[in-house]
Amino acid sequence: MAKVHQIVKYINDSLMEGVFSDKRFSGSGVYGIATQVPRAIDSEGHYDIVMPIIDESGNTVLDDAFYNQNEPMRIFHRIISSGYSPDQPASFGSNMESKRTIGMGMVIFADKKRVQINAEDLDLMAHIGMPRIVPKSMMQAGYGQMSISHQQTELNQVILFGQLFRKYDFTLEPQVVLLELKYSIEYTATAACIKSLCCN
Repeated sequence: MAKVHQIVKYINDSLMEGVFSDKRFSGSGVYGIATQVPRAIDSEGHYDIVMPIIDESGNTVLDDAFYNQNEPMRIFHRIISSGYSPDQPASFGSNMESKRTIGMGMVIFADKKRVQINAEDLDLMAHIGMPRIVPKSMMQAGYGQMSISHQQTELNQVILFGQLFRKYDFTLEPQVVLLELKYSIEYTATAACIKSLCCN
């Protein structure tokens, strides 16, 4: 299949070349997958949480995905869950098919004064611009159609900030919006997929 990092890049490219191509969004920071990491802040056991951007090779692209005031908008993604449906016989051959759903989140920080749009409309733009199907050219043998589906958006900044970050010395300025689009990547896979993952 197309790896999750590649699908995330495809989503980012689609958004920035489409609904976010306006000059208001020029200079935005658009990144891949972030991972929550606890970081000690003193010797008494207190910690905060940072979210470095890690590429598919395990290299750190960005030390912390947190909002950068020099950017009109920042986008990054995170993997939330992975689920499976009961296996079914494949449409041809003797293989069994597994249906997998990867739960994802696309986090957006934006400066309302610079992008001139509120959180609700930013959510709508991202929803409209998000691709629904992963191109076959990105997929490997053994994988069925891959779809992308946006389910809901968290617009409560207090709840979202508490879930993603623990920063004792930071106040989110009133002009900064924070939201997370919850979406899923769904596909079917056969034994041939496992071979493509483990055997080069």
